[in-house]
Amino acid sequence: ENTENQDIIAEPVEPDSFYNPPPNIDLTLAAIEFRGAQRLDDFALLSAINLRPNSAINNAIIRSAIKSVYQTGYVEDVAVDIIDHQDGTGTLTFIIKEKPAIQSFVIKGNKKISEDTLNEVITIEALDIYNESTIQQNIQAMRDKYIDKGYYLVEITPILVDVGNDLVDLTFDIKEKKRVSIQSLEITGTKDIPAKKLKRYMQTKEAGILSFMGKSGSYNEAILQSDL
Repeated sequence: ENTENQDIIAEPVEPDSFYNPPPNIDLTLAAIEFRGAQRLDDFALLSAINLRPNSAINNAIIRSAIKSVYQTGYVEDVAVDIIDHQDGTGTLTFIIKEKPAIQSFVIKGNKKISEDTLNEVITIEALDIYNESTIQQNIQAMRDKYIDKGYYLVEITPILVDVGNDLVDLTFDIKEKKRVSIQSLEITGTKDIPAKKLKRYMQTKEAGILSFMGKSGSYNEAILQSDL
């Protein structure tokens, strides 16, 4: 009987592809190892896969663990190496290729809102690993600042430039566009109270000649809902 350790290699897979290991993997996990991660720590990866020594592993569990690693958003590629110790146990090694880290970021195109104001809601820091979900959360936070001032049509695009050594520079490219204003405000269905009188008590106002100098006349959904 061959008592030497045997390596079982699973090729790198995409998040939604099928995992096709050799058949009949049914082992108790002796150890879990991670290779290739430079910035992600083992604790974060262990938390993602929810496997521990003495856990049972089979094809479905390994497939699920690979997908969980991808779902962290920090990983570009994953392969697994299973060492069968021929005693019913095995060592599972995840070979990780991280996404690049953000060397620096800049904001470009903002005129209506200061860079300091936008920086207040940005959570990204230098050398954070690029994560699409985090980027979108930061974009939404900046959009909310614009929406508060009536700039509902603002577009914010993340632009990445590869600077080598697994690093990228990030630019938030902002196209502010025109502020959405209320040209006409009509109230219908009132019988006993004139619409003109109701408008006096509403925070939502029609845009006037000088409305460009402030927020008066700007469309704000939250304020409109409070007026209803």
